[in-house]
Amino acid sequence: MRSLDKPMRSVSTVVGRSRFVTGRRGSRSRGPPGHQVGGVARATGGTPDVRRHDFRSGDPEVVHDHLRSVHTDHSCLFSGEVDGFECRSTMVEEDRFGVGLLWHSAARRIVVEPYPLLTVLHCLDGMMGMSPWPGDVEVAIRPGQSMLCGRVSRAAVRWKACTLGAVLLSPAAVVAEVGALAGVGLDDLRMETTRPVSAARERHWGSVVRHVSDGFLRNPEIRDSELSRTAMFHLLALTFVDTFPVPGRERFADHGQGPLVVRRAVEFIEEHAGDDITLVEIAAAAGVGVRALQQGMRRHRDTTPLAFLREVRMGHAHRELLRAVSDDGSTVAGIATRWGFPHAGRFSALYRERYGASPGDTRREESSAPS
Repeated sequence: MRSLDKPMRSVSTVVGRSRFVTGRRGSRSRGPPGHQVGGVARATGGTPDVRRHDFRSGDPEVVHDHLRSVHTDHSCLFSGEVDGFECRSTMVEEDRFGVGLLWHSAARRIVVEPYPLLTVLHCLDGMMGMSPWPGDVEVAIRPGQSMLCGRVSRAAVRWKACTLGAVLLSPAAVVAEVGALAGVGLDDLRMETTRPVSAARERHWGSVVRHVSDGFLRNPEIRDSELSRTAMFHLLALTFVDTFPVPGRERFADHGQGPLVVRRAVEFIEEHAGDDITLVEIAAAAGVGVRALQQGMRRHRDTTPLAFLREVRMGHAHRELLRAVSDDGSTVAGIATRWGFPHAGRFSALYRERYGASPGDTRREESSAPS
């Protein structure tokens, strides 16, 4: 009976890293989709954008290579006997995120390099612990609990026979999707191993993961829909930054004035309100994409970038009407056009809604006021 109490062979390069990390997927399988050779499974099913990987093996060295390919580079120690050992996993992934399940029959100890992805593990059975390497301050999870795996330094990981749910998120995709809304950048996502900020948020994270898993992991029709996948990723990304102690949220809060990207957009709009600027130009000035800017403005200003631009322009037009005099040659239509309102009727309706009077009445009242 072969013992597993000594280190297994260490491989110097990472093989077969998930496609949404490196853009490729390695496999030693041969044969039709789903066929397994040496315990390694081929990717199967779905659209070209979605990949499903099913794995099952009782060979510790094959398991060793598989874990390296899916998660991160590591050296591996097993405790216990090889007889009866088995590992099973299922992972469904696309370029932005992945969801999977991992089951081990034996106790394990590994030393891992920093995780390249945002990797959140949820314990369904057994236990798992993670601590700095070297170091002895362990973060442990048991059934119903979750942890974010560290992305900064090496770590020692141990677990007993357990079942784990896994969510993998691309850091760059998270920032692109919700960076403006949550006020976080890539550097903020280089976090040590940590737990959720509260039990309530941990429970909410678990419910969101179950919801996404039902569609992405188990329902091919939902999984193959680009719109459904985008909605699921958006939900995961937002819930992640709300569940774990991401430092950027606090740093960019700025006493309720909103994150930096929203302030940049506001400053650009106020400075260029008289110019023919577009939504794309506003987003570029803020340093984010259009969608991220729209989300950030809705959350922190309760408006949209173009609605805020219209409000700023309306304010300028109102002040110019207040300053107008009867013999300066200015007209309501001319003032409206100058501030980006080419249709006089539409301008009058918006103006009345905002100020309770027509622009013509405002100009006449100010022109006739005694000096």
